[in-house]
Amino acid sequence: MTSIKMLLAAAFVIAAQTAISAQCLSGDCVNGHGVYKYPSGATYEGKWVNEKREGKGIYRSAAGDVYEGTYVNDEKDGQGTYIWKSGTKYVGAFKNGKRVGFGIETFASGDVYEGNHVNDEKEGQGKYTLSNGSFYIGEYKNGKRHGQGKFYNKPYNTYQEGQWQNGIYRGFAQPCRKKHLSENANRRRFRVCIRQLRRW
Repeated sequence: MTSIKMLLAAAFVIAAQTAISAQCLSGDCVNGHGVYKYPSGATYEGKWVNEKREGKGIYRSAAGDVYEGTYVNDEKDGQGTYIWKSGTKYVGAFKNGKRVGFGIETFASGDVYEGNHVNDEKEGQGKYTLSNGSFYIGEYKNGKRHGQGKFYNKPYNTYQEGQWQNGIYRGFAQPCRKKHLSENANRRRFRVCIRQLRRW
C-alpha cells in the first residue's frame, strides 16, 4: 500500500513539474492568440483553436530553429519559412509538418535548391546551384539526383547530360574546351557549349 502511495505521489510531482514547464505564458492558448512554452523549452506564438495550433504562428525550438508560417490541426501546413540554427533556410510549402511541393532552400554554404519536395526530401524536378557557379537541373529521388539530368561544372568547364542513379552520373563529362584543339576549334566548341547551357 505504501509503495502505491509513493508511486502516486511521484506521478503527481512529475505531472506538476510538467504543468509548470509547459504553460501558456500570455494570451489565450485555447481559442485565440497566445504564447505557449513547451517542456523542451520551445515556444509557439500564434493562433489557437481548441488548444491546437491553427493559422499563422511562429515556433522557436529549444535548439534555435525557427518556423514562421501556417498551421493546420497542430501541424505545419501551407506556406512557411523554416530557418535552422546552422543557417539553412527553407521557404515554401508544408503538409502534415513536412516539406512538400515547391520550395527554395538556401544553405549556409551558399548553395541553393529550387524545386519539388516529397516527405521532407528533394524529389521530382529541381535545380541545385552551387556557390561556385556550377549547377544541376533535373530529377531527384529521396534527396539525390536520380533520373534525367544536366550538370554544368564551372571550375572544370564541363557539362554532363543523361541518366543519374542515386546521385551518381552514368556517363561521361563533356568538356567545353579541349587542350589539343586549335583556338578556333575551341571557340566553336565553347559556343556550342554555351548554347547548350542556355537551352537548359
